[in-house]
Amino acid sequence: MNVRQEIKYKGFDGNWKLLINWDNTLEVKFKNYPSRIYDMGRAKHITNIEHDTEYVTIIFQDKYFMQFKFEYDGFFVGDLYDGDAMFVDSIACFAFNHD
Repeated sequence: MNVRQEIKYKGFDGNWKLLINWDNTLEVKFKNYPSRIYDMGRAKHITNIEHDTEYVTIIFQDKYFMQFKFEYDGFFVGDLYDGDAMFVDSIACFAFNHD
């Protein structure tokens, strides 16, 4: 995979890595667990990628955006919102610390 942007995040329960790839995928890594790959579908239309201490936000040309959050106990969540910031769909939900 050809990485477009790599984001590293140190949470209170471990280190995360989020790879935004040019092939429309998003790869999430947490500690030594196997990584998870999600299909973004809209990646070729990304206009901006923002991140702070809580969220990674990927903004698209049509004003839709995906927002990802690294939560407590190895939990990762990602949602899709429309241009009015209204929830559209949950696109990522996984607990790395649980079998």
